[in-house]
Amino acid sequence: MNSIAPTAMQTNQFLSMMPPSTSGTSASGTNASADPNKAAEEFEATYLSTVFDRMFSSIKTDGPFGGGNAEATWRSFLATEYANEVSANGGIGIADSVKAELVRLQEITHK
Repeated sequence: MNSIAPTAMQTNQFLSMMPPSTSGTSASGTNASADPNKAAEEFEATYLSTVFDRMFSSIKTDGPFGGGNAEATWRSFLATEYANEVSANGGIGIADSVKAELVRLQEITHK
C-alpha cells in the first residue's frame, strides 16, 4: 500500500472542502464542485489575491499622489480584481495542477 496515497475518506473530505453556499453555486454562478476548471481557477485567483495583497502592502499610500487612507482601504479589492483577471487569462499555472488533482480525486471517488 502506498503510504502517501489518499484514502477514500480523505479524498471525500478534500472534495467537500468547498465553502458552503446558500444557492449551491459559486460567486460566479457556476457549481464549482462539479466543474474542476472553475474550482481550480477560483483557487488560483484566491492564491494570487493573497500574493498581490502582500505585494501591495509594502507600497506607501502617502506622498503628493498617494491616496492616503482611502487607497489603503480599497487596496485589497484592487488586489482581488487583479488576481481574478490574471487567473481568468491563463494564470500562472497553479490552476492546471489543481485541476489535474481534482480530476484525479473525482475519478477515485467514482470508482
